[in-house]
Amino acid sequence: MVNPHSPLKMSSRTSDMDDFHKGLCGWSWKENKLFELALAVVDENHLKRWEVVAAMIGGQKSAGDVQEHYVFLLEDLNSLSLENWTINLL
Repeated sequence: MVNPHSPLKMSSRTSDMDDFHKGLCGWSWKENKLFELALAVVDENHLKRWEVVAAMIGGQKSAGDVQEHYVFLLEDLNSLSLENWTINLL
C-alpha cells in the first residue's frame, strides 16, 4: 500500500495540456492522476478518506477540496451518462 503521508510519485514531465486542464477546473493533469490513484487505494469507507487522499496528492489540496472535486466529477459523469442515454433514445 502507498504511504498516505507522502505524495505518489509521477513523472516530472509537464505539458501544455496540463496547463490547459488546470485552467478549466483548477486541477492539473498530474493532480488528477494522483487523485485517481489515491481513490483506487483508499477504501471508500475509511473514516479519514478525504484527508488521506489529499495527503497522497501532495498536500496542495485540502480534504474539502478533494471531496468537492470528487462530487464535481461524479455529477459530471452522471450528466454525461444521462446525455448519452437520451441521445441513444433519439
